[in-house]
Amino acid sequence: MLSEDMPYAEAYASEMTLREMMEAYGSDVWNYAFFLTRSREQANDISQEVFLKAYKNVGKYRGQSSIKTWLLTITRNTAFSWSKNSFWRRFIPFGDQPVTVNAPSAEKEALGNQYANRIWEIIMTLPDKNREVLVLDI
Repeated sequence: MLSEDMPYAEAYASEMTLREMMEAYGSDVWNYAFFLTRSREQANDISQEVFLKAYKNVGKYRGQSSIKTWLLTITRNTAFSWSKNSFWRRFIPFGDQPVTVNAPSAEKEALGNQYANRIWEIIMTLPDKNREVLVLDI
């Protein structure tokens, strides 16, 4: 169904189903939403909204960037819109509570998990712009 006048990336995106988009890029979108919002609940909601927006607007995808880049741009804009909403300013998410990790009994893995958790705690305290750069580079 590729037409001669439609760029390949645009045609590929328009032929992807919502399920295919979610399977291919769902974890990237969710992780990015989580790092922008610091909330699992908001990341879940934003991820769902991103894929609905992408599916509804797939015809507007021009193919100037990868589909992943396009989806992450939608994620960023959606997350920033949510943060500007006055309801979310008054809301203290439960996701900011420390998460208990069921680590295997091996001492090295436990120490490795503690080290990784400490790094993520430090990253999450950075200002949004600095944290975003680190997350996109990972």
